[in-house]
Amino acid sequence: MESGITTAQSLWANLNERVVSDPLVLVLLILLAVLFAVVLGVSLGSRPVKRVLRTITPSKQPIEEAIKPETTLSEPPPLGFADLQNLLETYPYEAIQELRGMGHLKEDQDQAQLRWQQQVLAAYVGAPVLDKLRAADDVDVAAGAIELAQTVSGAILFFDLRGFTIATEHLGGAYVMRLLNVYLRQMAQVVAEAGGVVDKFIGDNVMATFGVLKGLDNPSQSACDCAQSMIENMEHINGQLAERGLPSLRPSVGLSFGEVVSGTLGGSKRRSFTVIGAAVNRAARLESHTRELGVDLLMDHRSYELLDDPPWGMKVHHRVALRGVEEPIMAWSWTKPRITPPSS
Repeated sequence: MESGITTAQSLWANLNERVVSDPLVLVLLILLAVLFAVVLGVSLGSRPVKRVLRTITPSKQPIEEAIKPETTLSEPPPLGFADLQNLLETYPYEAIQELRGMGHLKEDQDQAQLRWQQQVLAAYVGAPVLDKLRAADDVDVAAGAIELAQTVSGAILFFDLRGFTIATEHLGGAYVMRLLNVYLRQMAQVVAEAGGVVDKFIGDNVMATFGVLKGLDNPSQSACDCAQSMIENMEHINGQLAERGLPSLRPSVGLSFGEVVSGTLGGSKRRSFTVIGAAVNRAARLESHTRELGVDLLMDHRSYELLDDPPWGMKVHHRVALRGVEEPIMAWSWTKPRITPPSS
């Protein structure tokens, strides 16, 4: 025993001499101590929130795991009030959500009402518009009085159904609403997937913007791709009409590119966020003119110039006279092919 103590004392004395004579040894020892402290701190502070919370209330349906016979597992120690308080301070949102999912926390009436109002805003106003309003939020201005006006270049799309008004005369009001909701829900999904934003629904007409509220690499191409997908989706709507012996509806799309002004309109009692400008009017007129030309899609020349991948089978119309537009314009039309396009 005395020999072991003497040996340890001798090693310690040698180490002290090395530290004094060689500063590099001291630096290495300090680095080792710091590394040990960091590793110890990470291992102690990395418990996931869900695992920690599950130690409070064990699961009623434990997950079966394949464990070797010689392996033993130890249950984590139960959390005290101080641990729970620290968890809530460190991960407040995650901890509250997990506790609520485990049935420990219930929403009160005010919270439920607030959540419902947030859902209404997301559905009726839209996330892109809410983001714009939040960015312009001013503590000195009431939310209903925020004035926004921004000039930006983008693509505008109008989508309408030819013959829908006539079809509704043979259908009940409730069925018309169901059919219209199916159609609008599908079209809104197509717009979102193409990177656009639905500006408004006008009966069976959909107005959407591309590159106005959300940045896009090529708004015209995104709008054109969206138009093609919307026209393809009309087969589902026409299938439902055919089951009732009603004629098919034909899509009608107008597409334009140019400068528009996006912003808020209206008063404090009723406001809306929309876009205005010559490009908006031109897209609406192009959509209406598809009926005269008998085509599915009609776009202005500027939109066509910006396309990276024009649809197969587009045709040019050199002098298109649009209602409300002083000079005839060059436009390009496209109709869904009835035959398979050639492979490139």
